[in-house]
Amino acid sequence: MKREVTKVVFNDGERGPRLSREATSWMKQHGYSGKFHDYFGRLIVPRHHPVLVACIETLGDAASDGCKLRVTEIEGNRYYLVPDDTIREWVIEEKDLILAKRKEGNPFVDYFDPEKVFFTADTHFGNRKLFHYCKRPFEDAGLMEEELIRRWNETVPEDGIVFHLGDFAHGSASHWNEVLGRLNGAIHLVVGNHDSSTAKLKGLENFASVREQRLIDVGGQKIYLNHYPFLCYAGSYNGVWQLYGHVHSGPHSNSGLDHPRLRKLFPLQYDVGVDNNDYRPVPFAMVKEKIDSRVQMAGGTNES
Repeated sequence: MKREVTKVVFNDGERGPRLSREATSWMKQHGYSGKFHDYFGRLIVPRHHPVLVACIETLGDAASDGCKLRVTEIEGNRYYLVPDDTIREWVIEEKDLILAKRKEGNPFVDYFDPEKVFFTADTHFGNRKLFHYCKRPFEDAGLMEEELIRRWNETVPEDGIVFHLGDFAHGSASHWNEVLGRLNGAIHLVVGNHDSSTAKLKGLENFASVREQRLIDVGGQKIYLNHYPFLCYAGSYNGVWQLYGHVHSGPHSNSGLDHPRLRKLFPLQYDVGVDNNDYRPVPFAMVKEKIDSRVQMAGGTNES
């Protein structure tokens, strides 16, 4: 059976990866509408993005701004970029990383800096009915979208890392990309029940990653990420969190069909959806504060 092959852009130079003006102009002309660099000038376009790959292959060295961007091929579609002692990058395939991490510990956990991590869910950008259904305090869908974007950028720095736990937006792929291009941070999507339409698949290309679920480590805290709250999960009696969306809990919205079930959840589970968090992403430190408080109220145990 033939294995899937993915092209990935990496930096083979001694300066940090950055696109030239000619490259950013070329990518805009060929349909890319997201951000190119973060606040510190670092390249944040997903390295497997087909427009980025095509740009490097077409322009060659002219696409690089003082660095040496190159294209390589990997088997499958999971990879990691690992810098050496300078700025050069190595592209590590997932199978090789798993072998390495088996020597270190859990091979299925991704690690992130707690100072940069934020969580959110259920933004539903562009949905004309949701602000009525969830009693969101906005006059219409357009004003809701603008205010959600404003609060997002007020909360998340340009070099932030945001895990969006599903139901990102509605409408066409172009609308998804337009909204993505206005939001701060590298955005990792954990897909929800409204994110899987075939018509939106091209709108998924500009996320930093797209997964159905995920296990991450943030400053030593292991966290399961899923659009839905779990009834039970590995580590729930040993301090592992589970963050979710979907249920639209919060001070203005508490009448959904799932709400009676939420009484059965662990204190280690938390709804990071915008309805429950002032319509903005919530930083890791604030989630920790809320979960620590819930555990304390439950008598210092993980039981609900």
